[in-house]
Amino acid sequence: MASRPRDYQLLCEAFDGLPGIGAQAAERLAEWLVYHGDSRQMAEVLTRIGEAGLCRLCNRIQCQSECQVNVDGADYFLVASTEAALNRLFEIVDYQGPLFVLHGELSPASGVGPSQIGMDDLLASVERFPEASLLILASDSVEGRTTAEYIFRRSGRAGERVSVERACEILRGLD
Repeated sequence: MASRPRDYQLLCEAFDGLPGIGAQAAERLAEWLVYHGDSRQMAEVLTRIGEAGLCRLCNRIQCQSECQVNVDGADYFLVASTEAALNRLFEIVDYQGPLFVLHGELSPASGVGPSQIGMDDLLASVERFPEASLLILASDSVEGRTTAEYIFRRSGRAGERVSVERACEILRGLD
C-alpha cells in the first residue's frame, strides 16, 4: 500500500491541530480541499490574513488603517471573547462604538494567559475611552467569569460581563 504524499500528511496534521478537529475530520477536510475545493483561493486568503496582522486597537484582522478614530464620547467599550460572539451581536444591533476581540478566554490549564488574549493592547485601547463603561461578552464559564473579572481589575473600570442578548438591550437603551 502506498503511503500518503508528505504535503497531504502535513495538511492533515495542520487541520488536526485546530480546536475541535480530530484526526478523522482533519482527513475529510484535507481530502475535500485538495480534490474538491479551491485550495489556491484558500491559500491566497490565508496568506493575506497572515500578512495583514491584527489591529492593535481592536485585535481584529487589520482592515482599516485608523480603527476607532471617529468614536467620540462613547458610553460603552465592548470586549468580546470571540469574533463569533461579536458577529451575533452585530446581527441584532448596529454597534458603532469602540471594541476589542480577545479571541479566547483566560485558561491557564490550556496555556491561555493574558498575553495570549492581547491584554496589554486591550488596556491601551480602553485608556483611549476614559468615560466608557466596559461590556464584556464572555461565556458563563469559569474561564469567562475569570477573564471578565481580570479585565475589570486590571483596567480599574466599571462594567459588567454580559450575554449577547443583554448587551443588545443595553446598547439599544432598553436597560
